[in-house]
Amino acid sequence: MANYEFEKNRSEKIRVTPKRFQEYDIIDIRVYAQNREGDWVPTKKGIALNVDQIPELVKGIEWAVQQPCNESDDEASARLLTRQEENELATRAHNILKKHGIAVHWDTAERIVLEDPAVAKYSKWQLHYVLVTRRDLFRFEGSGCFKAI
Repeated sequence: MANYEFEKNRSEKIRVTPKRFQEYDIIDIRVYAQNREGDWVPTKKGIALNVDQIPELVKGIEWAVQQPCNESDDEASARLLTRQEENELATRAHNILKKHGIAVHWDTAERIVLEDPAVAKYSKWQLHYVLVTRRDLFRFEGSGCFKAI
């Protein structure tokens, strides 16, 4: 069965698999771990969603990637970018990273993009959101690295 997988850590992988279960089309997102024989086996850690729920999951992930990872429930910190702000940040980040020329890690992108006074008002989380969602401007190169296209 076809699936998409990526490394969670040295001993676990995340596997995303489309399946059919009791006449429902689902997407199973599961953690796999190696057993003693070296085979990758599914764990109980994971979630299976009806395909109709996937747009909401994607929306939730896009929301989460914009949020600071802290304990605060401050509504101001949970503010989403407006379309105009998103476009401004994406365009400026694209221009800066395009000049850089190679794929860069999140941390490097934060440093070289957010030091520009024109985008200093944006957070690193908002930059992450733009890098992840603006596939028309940025290509994921693996291991947290992105390249302006």
